[in-house]
This record gives sequence, structure tokens and C-alpha cells, in this order.
Amino acid sequence: MEIALLIASVAFGAIVAQVSSLNQNKNWFKWVLAFSGAYLFGVTISHILPEAFEHGMSHTVAASILGGFLVQYTLDFFSGGIEHGHYHAHGRKIPVALLMGLFVHSFIEGIPASVDHHHHHHEGVSILWAIIIHKIPISMVLFIYLKELKQSLSKILLIMSLFAISGPLGLLLGEHVSFFTRYAQELMGFTAGIFLHVSTTIIFESEQHHRLNFQKLISVVLGFIIAYTSTVI
Repeated sequence: MEIALLIASVAFGAIVAQVSSLNQNKNWFKWVLAFSGAYLFGVTISHILPEAFEHGMSHTVAASILGGFLVQYTLDFFSGGIEHGHYHAHGRKIPVALLMGLFVHSFIEGIPASVDHHHHHHEGVSILWAIIIHKIPISMVLFIYLKELKQSLSKILLIMSLFAISGPLGLLLGEHVSFFTRYAQELMGFTAGIFLHVSTTIIFESEQHHRLNFQKLISVVLGFIIAYTSTVI
């Protein structure tokens, strides 16, 4: 079920991008992106961090949070920040580094969903939905980015399919490799670092010139409320 949902989120994002003639300057897309960032941030604060420090303050967990933040910071140099909802299409050549950075990001964030779901069913679903809600706008961005590079439909579908399975591959790894279960708290910390980087970047960069507007504020508040209620109720 989790694998199907992750794949469906990518397919849904691509379909929406296709039928809506999406571009990154559309206001409604900025609101969706802001909501996804707020939801991701909310789940990190209300569930992932408390889970990581469930047994008290740990220096190894604290280090893993910093490690996750730095890993995502490094991935940004390869992905160009496309996982934040930003892209810059130039020419017709597909930047392999960008795709690899995006796929690695998707793969890594899929691992904790299965580990946490194995131990805490309800909260695991919250992390899974955080990933899904994050994947939908990113899939929109990736799809329109490939279209603007004038790629053939077959090549676009191939790349979108590879992106769609990258998350489930991480989920399967977390489910079947005992290492991740053994160090579940450190993994939660590492995930929190990644999510904190991605979510805060989305929230602060989803509006041009960093201007706050009422619609974006509503999107962020809704993201926080839904994230909080989905993890504590």
C-alpha cells in the first residue's frame, strides 16, 4: 500500500502539471508548495524530533540531525534545488547531476517511513503522508522541467518512472535491512535534518522577493495545523 501511494503521488503530480499547463510562476502552485513545506516542517517538529529523542537527549541523534541537514545541503548543489520547487531550464540537455541528486533525495527520505511504520503504525503514516504531499509538487516541477527541455514523451515517462520508484526502493531498504531498525532514532534524527532543510527552504522561497501574502500565510497555517493533528490525535 505504501509503495502504491508513493508511486501514485508522482503520477498525480505529473498529470496535474500536464493538464494545467503548469509553470513555477503560477500563484496556486506557490500556495501548494508552501503548504507542502509547512506540512513537512510540522511533521518534523510534532513527530520526528520527539521520536528521535524518545529516550532522552542523545548527542548521536543531535549529530545525525546536523548530518541530515548537511547531506541535503550538499545534494542541493547537484539537484539545483528542484526538490524545493525551483528549476531553471537551459538548452535541451538533461543535467544528469540534477536527476541523480533528486533521486538520491527521494531514496533517502523513503527509508524512515518503513522503519517508523514498523514500530509506530499511526505516526509512520504521518511521515508517509509528509513524503507524499512533498512529492506531488516536486513531481509537477520535474515534469514541466523536462517538457521545457524539449524531451520526448517516452524519455519524460522513463525519468518520471525512475523518480517514482526511487522512494519505494528506499522504503524497501528500510524495511529489510536490520541496520536501519537498530539505529531507528539516529535515522529519525537524520531524516529530521533533511526535512528541516527542505521545508524551511520551501517556506521562505515559495514567494518572490520573500514577500509574505495572505494566501501563502493561510497555506502555511493549514500545513501546520494538519501536520500537528495528524501526528498527535
